[in-house]
Amino acid sequence: MAVFRSPREMEVEDLNIDEDPTMDVQTETPDQALEKTPKSETGSYRWVIVSFGLLCVLQATLYISLRLAFSNNHLETNYTILSRERDQLQTNHTNLTRETDDLYRRLYGKLKDSDELTSCPDGWLKFVWSCYYVSTEIKNWAASKQDCIGRGADLVIINNREEQVFLDNLNKRVWIGLTDTVTEGTFIWVDGTPLTTPKFWIPGQPDNKQYSGNLDEDCGEIFPTYFSAAPPQTWNDAPCKNINYWVCERRM
Repeated sequence: MAVFRSPREMEVEDLNIDEDPTMDVQTETPDQALEKTPKSETGSYRWVIVSFGLLCVLQATLYISLRLAFSNNHLETNYTILSRERDQLQTNHTNLTRETDDLYRRLYGKLKDSDELTSCPDGWLKFVWSCYYVSTEIKNWAASKQDCIGRGADLVIINNREEQVFLDNLNKRVWIGLTDTVTEGTFIWVDGTPLTTPKFWIPGQPDNKQYSGNLDEDCGEIFPTYFSAAPPQTWNDAPCKNINYWVCERRM
């Protein structure tokens, strides 16, 4: 049997259906919302995040590289400057040595035949502005030094290549006024001046070779057996208790 409802009753029924309290109301979570986002949009978001991360890494790498490059360039610049200064000092030293040798040769050329060096005692050799006594007997270094003092002189002090050649030409193993008895390894002349330049050591000397009885090689000698012409290298360190000939020098 058909039931006829009025329009008003149908409207009320529709309203009741819409307001049914038993109906569930669901709220979407962000993840669910993201799942409903089109895949193309999700891929774009991820690409933006990855790109930003890569940009940060590249920026940090670039910063480190620039710092390292700046540091290396700074060190290279300092090294270059120091190398140039070292080379300039070496050049200046070489030029000064040549000028000194040239001046000495010119002075020697003027004086060697003059009457300025006629006051050396009998038995003494003259060279430029010094007189030299070459012993005919042998003593240890200390006794040789004392003999020179008794003659108004001292063991020879070698100042330049020309004087070294002059003494080498004596062809005699002799004590010279060089010692490191005060401080091991630091040679000084008998007048207290330090040994700087020139130096005419035999290659490998001084070596302070140890001998029985704990004898050090603390005194300098000329050992002409090892003569070499350019430059003359005949200096040797020997135990001061050895006996040698010696050379005294007295300045004019």
